Amino acid sequence: MRLNGLYAIAAVAMITVATSATAQTVDAARPSSLVAALQEGGYKAALDTDGSGDPRIKSAASGANFSIYFYGCTANTNCKSIQFSTSYTVKPKLTLQKINEWNAKNRFAQAYLDQDGDPVIQFDVVLQNGAPSRLFLASVERWTTAMGAFQTFIGW
Repeated sequence: MRLNGLYAIAAVAMITVATSATAQTVDAARPSSLVAALQEGGYKAALDTDGSGDPRIKSAASGANFSIYFYGCTANTNCKSIQFSTSYTVKPKLTLQKINEWNAKNRFAQAYLDQDGDPVIQFDVVLQNGAPSRLFLASVERWTTAMGAFQTFIGW
């Protein structure tokens, strides 16, 4: 009898942990889950849409605004991945050699010069089928750290 009671307690604990983990997942198919995770992590987050109608989240960190774009969407829903992105205006303009120097030394956040010659930094994350919100927030931290390092690198 005592052994059956322990099994019951263990089963309830496992169900509680599984339910808790499910409640704390983010998924690119559910943009509001990313907004909630960002806000729980202390970031501002506002959901809107980009020029093609896909979801977009606007936020800020390291003294600059950034956007989270959604990719792999079907009819502007059921997205599969996201991309953190921000751009900066700096004078004098950066050279392609300078941007290549950043890319050669930084694995996670890649940069390029946009059509106006302004530096852009981006960071991609696959969130198809969900991920724990703590893993997503770790990616956000990596992103914001990269933003700060990039700002220093470009003299912003």
